[in-house]
Amino acid sequence: MQLATAIDLLVLLAIVARIVAGFRSGLMAGILGLVGVIGGAAAGIWAGPRLVELVPALDATRLIRTITLIATVVLGSTIGDLIAGAIKDWIDGGRKPGVIDALLGGVTSGIAVAFVCWFSMAAVQPIAPAGLSTAITQSRSYQLLDEVMPDQLNQLPGQAVDLLVTELPRVFGGDEPTLPIPEPDNNALASPEVVAAAGSIVQVLSDAPSCRTDSSGSGWVVAEQRVVTNAHVVAGATTVMISVGGTEPALNAEVVAFDEDLDLAILAVPDLRAPPLERLVENQEPGTDTVAAGFPYGGPYQLSVSRIRGTVIESGSDIYGGPGIKREVYAIRGTVRPGNSGGPLLTTDGRVAGTVFAMSTVDAQTGYVLTDAATSAYLDQAASFDVPVASGACMVG
Repeated sequence: MQLATAIDLLVLLAIVARIVAGFRSGLMAGILGLVGVIGGAAAGIWAGPRLVELVPALDATRLIRTITLIATVVLGSTIGDLIAGAIKDWIDGGRKPGVIDALLGGVTSGIAVAFVCWFSMAAVQPIAPAGLSTAITQSRSYQLLDEVMPDQLNQLPGQAVDLLVTELPRVFGGDEPTLPIPEPDNNALASPEVVAAAGSIVQVLSDAPSCRTDSSGSGWVVAEQRVVTNAHVVAGATTVMISVGGTEPALNAEVVAFDEDLDLAILAVPDLRAPPLERLVENQEPGTDTVAAGFPYGGPYQLSVSRIRGTVIESGSDIYGGPGIKREVYAIRGTVRPGNSGGPLLTTDGRVAGTVFAMSTVDAQTGYVLTDAATSAYLDQAASFDVPVASGACMVG
């Protein structure tokens, strides 16, 4: 809890310092500062991804990309605040505020810096190293700020980070199908079998120096000492490691099968002791409650409730954009984010119905999963793959 306490102290000091400054400058400066901070933050969100594109060194890892985003947001907020202060001085000649004016100025100034602190923590938490991520989650300041932030702002950090992490493959070459289905049942998350499956679900970490990037995804134990993940998670990698639950010591892995059309890869992990998950080869009916398990944004292990919308034949491209690929996939109603790639779609009895591999480009509540029925011939051979193979070329874009 020491790191969480340090975070709380830093946030408290930042807010108090800003409130004191607001007392001295008054309400007009506070309001202009709030507008400047939010406007500057918006400019930073816009500029961050473009800066990463212009400066290759900033594109080395997800964490560096996200730190770049936070830096541009903080810089944009600071510049916006300074401009707002200059406008205020120009309007009122720098006069000192009265008591009420000072109090209101302190409040609005505190709100402005609280927003920046919350945004920074919320954006970093999902992709930070485990110790820092846990500390942010346990931080009382983060919990409080996250609770009071308006619903309209709650998705902003995740959307901003989406701009900087590796995109999931585009699924459909044309229009995506629309398959309405009611909301999934949250009780699926409490299934003992779903909870127990965590012992066979892994975080996949790959390093591809020639591609000037690293990658993080999910995977699951398909056979003894064998893990299945998406091909795009390990594409171009020279080093691959896995961690059971994202918390166990990292284990060396080798790519022993790589299918860019199916978007699946098999990893051999000699030191892996986790048992294989049971697979459910039969296609599931629309309306079946499921759970997507994995490590969104490379962060801590998460379960996301979902429901199968239907089974479709996807006509799209391979992981490099090559056309003419057909795959049988589930369309699910649920949240799929970068980092979920390669994780299992579990039924409520803990069996694997498919492997998550893409999210919709038009609907935030739709994801796509390779059905186990369509991939069974490949997965049935997992135990027999034992010779290292090339991990393909670098992903484009």
